[in-house]
Amino acid sequence: SGVTVVFRPPIRQGPSMRVAVSLEDVKKEVDTGKGDRPCYWKAENHVDETSNLRVENWLKPIRHLVLAHDDASLSSTIRITHDQGTAILRYIEEVKMFANIRDTKIKAQNNGQMPEGHPEEGWKDPLFLDHHWETEVLKNWPSSKNRSKWLKSLKELESELETAITKAKGNSETSAAFVKLSVRSPKDAVFNQKRYYEILEKRLSERKINSVDEKSLSIRVEAIRYASWKALKCYTAKQAMDLLLRSERIYVDILQHELFTKGDKDRKFNLNAHVAPFKETFDPSLEFRGFVAGGKRTAITAYSPFVYDEKIVKEKKKIWEKIDEIWTQAEAKLTLKDYSIDFCLSPDLKECRIIEINAFLPPLAGCGLFDYDNEKDRKLMLEGVGEFEFRIKSSPLTIDDFTKERTDHKTGKVTKMVMMPAPPHVMFLIDGIQKSKEGARPWGPSSALWENGSGTGGFNLEVIEKEQSTCAVC
Repeated sequence: SGVTVVFRPPIRQGPSMRVAVSLEDVKKEVDTGKGDRPCYWKAENHVDETSNLRVENWLKPIRHLVLAHDDASLSSTIRITHDQGTAILRYIEEVKMFANIRDTKIKAQNNGQMPEGHPEEGWKDPLFLDHHWETEVLKNWPSSKNRSKWLKSLKELESELETAITKAKGNSETSAAFVKLSVRSPKDAVFNQKRYYEILEKRLSERKINSVDEKSLSIRVEAIRYASWKALKCYTAKQAMDLLLRSERIYVDILQHELFTKGDKDRKFNLNAHVAPFKETFDPSLEFRGFVAGGKRTAITAYSPFVYDEKIVKEKKKIWEKIDEIWTQAEAKLTLKDYSIDFCLSPDLKECRIIEINAFLPPLAGCGLFDYDNEKDRKLMLEGVGEFEFRIKSSPLTIDDFTKERTDHKTGKVTKMVMMPAPPHVMFLIDGIQKSKEGARPWGPSSALWENGSGTGGFNLEVIEKEQSTCAVC
């Protein structure tokens, strides 16, 4: 038997790609290495509280080297209860159902397509998510037996997060916090928040973009990464909850944990939420990822394959010296033998810190400028075959950098893939801001696409909501 995986290309138009995957292929992905190499999909990494897959364990010996964690008095660890984890899962599953119903209605009024520039799924539409929370969750959940319990659990978690965020902010009202779970952060949820687009628009307005300038692509990517970083700042617990409730990464982490613990309530359900100060002294363009296999450093790369910065090219040696210094200190404290490790530097290149450690290697860990499908790159990262390499983007971005070709060595068939640094509707938005002399406001009442402020693309939400209300899941 086999599994069919559907890949949706991150471009506005283009066919989906279906690939048949055998169970043998799936097993290879689960067993990402030789012997006992850690892997996200292994049960012990979710159940065992001593697993180095979890931040609470790898952080301990190197806290003084990790961004925002050097002062333990400002950080908090919150144990997420089974009921709270279940509430997050049920909320995400329900909102996806409502979003699918809404999307079907919109497509029916638009020749089977979502409007151009509109998020491809309502589940990823911040205005719809805001509207759903206000009209469905806050108004209807309290009167439902099961949903009222979910809402109570979510409010309890929000209250705990509020206390932790206040602690992380210290005495500063302008400070913020960073929130993640034991395994991963909700960084994928930034595109599902309205404030992301406000930050993005402001950042782009500060930069001069010439549509025919070779540097324009790099400027756009820098703005995307900057907004993605800033949108993770949590001034309030409500913002933290929005991230957790809109993240596919968080959903999968909690689901995996629940499946592996077999729903044995709080006795085994042991995920944590970690809250630490959000540090501004770090440049998201100066982020790098290193790989260690069998206790040996194998390679390091710019975190994003789409970041070109003249400063990185010019100061590569200095950057490496700063990373090497911190990496050497961490190696003396860590017991991990196989991991990827992320570093960041301050804009003046005087300070380097560790962002996080992932106790697994590619393909589950991103490869940056290395290519997992390239045998030479793969053996270098996973086995240390070849000379250690520090790889950066040494020339400005071009359209070709977003296209990747793969050749099937058995059939000789070449598959071309288009990769983008953000979802299609974000790229469409950037185009609109660039073309608008006054500055586009796609998330405000002046936009025809969002004219009713409810994220429905101008379609009749009242009719859609009326039909949705007859569909109960509990």
